[in-house]
Amino acid sequence: MMFDAPALIWNAQSPLDNVRRSSEEQLLQMCDEDSSQVFLQFVQVAANDKQDLPCKQFALLALRKLVTMYWTPGFESFRGTSTVKLEARKIVRNVLLQLCLDENQPRKIQNGASYAVVQISAVDFPDQWPELLDIIYNTITKSNSLAAMKLLNEIYDDVISEEMFFEEGIGFETLKIIFHVMNSSDSDWEAKVAALNLLHCCILQMSTVSGNSTIKRKELTIDACTEVLQMWLNFLMTQSKVITNTSQLMANAKIYQDLTLLKNEFSKKIVGPGMCDRFRSIAIRDLENASQIYVQMIQNSSPDQLDAINEYAVNILEFLSSLCSVNFTEEEIRTVLSCLGRLCCLNQSTIDEWNTDFNSFVSKETGLVASFTIRDQAAELLSSFDHQNYTVVFALLLNELNEISDFSDGWIFNESLLYLLQSLPVNDSNSIEFTDAMKHVFAKLQEVLEKPLSSIFVTCRIVLLLPKLLEKAMDSFPNVKNLVQNFLSLSLNFALSQDNELIKSAALISFTYYSYFSELSSVLDPIHCIEIQQRTLKLIAQLFPEAEDDTDGVLMEVLNNVIDCNSKDVKDISSIIQTEFHLIFTISAKDPSNIQTTIELQECLDKLLKNVDVQTFTNFWETYSPPIINVMIGSAHTSFEYSPLLALTLQILDVLLKRKPLDPTLSITICDAVFEPLHDILNHCRDEEILQYATEALGYLIKNTETQVILPHLKSIVNILDTLLSSEVPDQAATHVGSLTVTIFSKFSDEIQNLIPMILQAAAAKLGQAVNITTTQNLLSVFCFVASADAQQMVDFLFQVTIDNQNGLDLVMSKWLESFDVVRGEKRTKENIISLSKLFLLSDQRLSSMQVNGDLIPYESDVIITRSMAKEMPDRYTCISAYQKIIKLFISELEFQGKQQDPQLLLAGTHGIRTTTEENQEDNDDWEDVEGPLEYEMLQHYVEGDEIDDGTEELDEQCLSDNLDSRSIHQLLVDFFKEVATKNISGFRMIYEQLSDNEKQILSDNLV
Repeated sequence: MMFDAPALIWNAQSPLDNVRRSSEEQLLQMCDEDSSQVFLQFVQVAANDKQDLPCKQFALLALRKLVTMYWTPGFESFRGTSTVKLEARKIVRNVLLQLCLDENQPRKIQNGASYAVVQISAVDFPDQWPELLDIIYNTITKSNSLAAMKLLNEIYDDVISEEMFFEEGIGFETLKIIFHVMNSSDSDWEAKVAALNLLHCCILQMSTVSGNSTIKRKELTIDACTEVLQMWLNFLMTQSKVITNTSQLMANAKIYQDLTLLKNEFSKKIVGPGMCDRFRSIAIRDLENASQIYVQMIQNSSPDQLDAINEYAVNILEFLSSLCSVNFTEEEIRTVLSCLGRLCCLNQSTIDEWNTDFNSFVSKETGLVASFTIRDQAAELLSSFDHQNYTVVFALLLNELNEISDFSDGWIFNESLLYLLQSLPVNDSNSIEFTDAMKHVFAKLQEVLEKPLSSIFVTCRIVLLLPKLLEKAMDSFPNVKNLVQNFLSLSLNFALSQDNELIKSAALISFTYYSYFSELSSVLDPIHCIEIQQRTLKLIAQLFPEAEDDTDGVLMEVLNNVIDCNSKDVKDISSIIQTEFHLIFTISAKDPSNIQTTIELQECLDKLLKNVDVQTFTNFWETYSPPIINVMIGSAHTSFEYSPLLALTLQILDVLLKRKPLDPTLSITICDAVFEPLHDILNHCRDEEILQYATEALGYLIKNTETQVILPHLKSIVNILDTLLSSEVPDQAATHVGSLTVTIFSKFSDEIQNLIPMILQAAAAKLGQAVNITTTQNLLSVFCFVASADAQQMVDFLFQVTIDNQNGLDLVMSKWLESFDVVRGEKRTKENIISLSKLFLLSDQRLSSMQVNGDLIPYESDVIITRSMAKEMPDRYTCISAYQKIIKLFISELEFQGKQQDPQLLLAGTHGIRTTTEENQEDNDDWEDVEGPLEYEMLQHYVEGDEIDDGTEELDEQCLSDNLDSRSIHQLLVDFFKEVATKNISGFRMIYEQLSDNEKQILSDNLV
């Protein structure tokens, strides 16, 4: 089959849609008939130097797509209509390989051919293309080919397995090539960078070696790493002091990146203390060089140069951070700090960006920007120092700061020093020894805020530093409260007096720092607290019109902290609350799609409404409900499709209804305004997220509205619930249907008595279908509620119904017990424990004979199970009774709660730990040590002699809400096990005998 390939390619790129589509269809039709001929002609076009570049590019692009359809059944999208013949495949492979190794080819042709080669090698190497790596190795050896090393890198990423690397000798051969390039005098810096990139792939492969690996793999790793370390050492020691070549900077950066990888991820034998010391001295020397290069570049340099020096310095600092357990000499620390002082200077690009747009400054200072700079790594280094190093660093920084006579003189270095001091974290070091130095620093910084500097950036940094410094001084200054009040007030006043958004931003960010380490409502006296709130709110109001993206979220975070300072005992708080409420709505309405703002909005609104009276809430509702209702009604014309504004509106409504105080008049007003719009959304909307929010809002409306007010809508409510529990509503949309069901049961228990069986059956069916964890947990709350009210009646009912050809009781209990492990949150966990306890205490034969999944059975086979194979293989479990499963789940939760109560257990395991305190030493006469798991009779003996807490009734007689308000999770479980062990309820003795020694030990540790 012959055809005009270039003509077909040109037509396939035609701007005319019909011509392009026709050509594409023709191409597929010809491939279906004879794919070999199409591949051969297309690869000839790609290799023809006389063809135009766009035509050659398209040929390669087409081959990339066609390879997956016609090359081999090994590709998922293989069509099966025609397979490229073996002889044709050999020709195509060779031509593509020549194209990507040809340094004279345009970069786009090399890249296109390289992509196709990697694709094909994934299925053909090594069986049908054994010579591939030899060709690449020879090309690198002869000419230090960048293209060949780049291709080899890509093959490593996609093709080379651990077995190929270690057992088939590919790793050894690749390392030989790398050493050849690195040691060759003919290699330029670009070649060395390419070789080091390839070395990184090899090191990642070797990082998989562990104590369980084969001797061959261990030996290769140790030998290779030893030689690599020596090569790096020689390479770095012979470097010139002045490095200006970008590729040279990148090469050195790669070395430090992988040196850190070896230090952190490999055996300590690989990079021993002696080797660490040698590299440390070289790293500090290179850090000095890097800092001097950086200072020369910050005023005027290309982005590529700045990126290279940034990566170089970052990787050196990351390596030094990995040595955190090593005590640096004071001279070394002085040198490092001196380097950091230069490296943390703002470059001109950053200065211009922050001056132009304060939002970029806010994003960086709050850690919301994606880029990772030298400053970020410097902060990591400072946080990694141990106690001894930290003390030296803190003292040196304070002394250097106290030596500054004029902050405007050399401001760029002074701002850097202030940044370093700000980044130094709070440490357990005794800060009292720094009291005098810190007093001088505070006095010096106060002067700056009282007499403004010419440098805005230094002023901003001082405002940001003060709360961080005060946090360090908490234990050493008796008047720290006064200092907090003074500096916070001073910073806010200064920001309000300046017409500069950077300073205002810094003041607001610093407010979050003050709020983090001190409870401002108790630190500040009531009068000053009001003043601070008013000034902060004024700053927010000044800044938000020009705020964008991250800044809006930060403003909401500040507002959240301001709301924390609200006090009911202050007379003038109403005006502050009104301002807070106004800002919440104004800021969030700017960009409803801003996730951070939305999250902060809900928390702010929830806090704000928590303690307001009926009149205040009514005023809020009258002011802000009209736009809420209008958005809901107005969304009807799009059938309530998702929009950020509708989603935000419903989330606001959720919080308003959640915090609505009980008041008949207010309830009538709100119910009349809200019910119909919610009803329409829940009946007509198909968007999962909108349905979630609307369901939650309806639940809160029902819960917080008097029964006589909401009762007229009962029929509509039941119809909505019926729809939400149906299989037509997606799993993700039903995340709140369980809570809504419980609310309806609680509110209308008498009115819907005859409907409860139907609703419960629908909830069970929905639970059986649920895949989403949140939806499953929420639906389980229905059965927790019913079981706590009448466990026996629930069991009887579920046993009688059949759902999707499965017994209702089997369906609910198996799903319930499978999901218990993922239940989180104290309230939910208590609900589940109490409800399952009641079921256990029933001693019901139907539950004791029910079989559910027990422990996971590991696969036992000589075949290595890959990840893809594991996905296709179903998990296998032992079969145990439902009651046995409840006991095992409770023991697991008991172990978890025990660790939560005793932090030592988190580190040391659960066995044999006894924390000695004065209190338990006094009670030693009554303490009986229990060694090993107890036999059942001994456990029962201990438990019977230990009375259950006074005033505590048996579990099966307790109300759910009483338990949720009183005992801890740990105490609930302990009381449960004491009761079932004492009375041998539901065959507990037999279950106990079948427990593992570890499970018995956990019970012994917690009950005795």
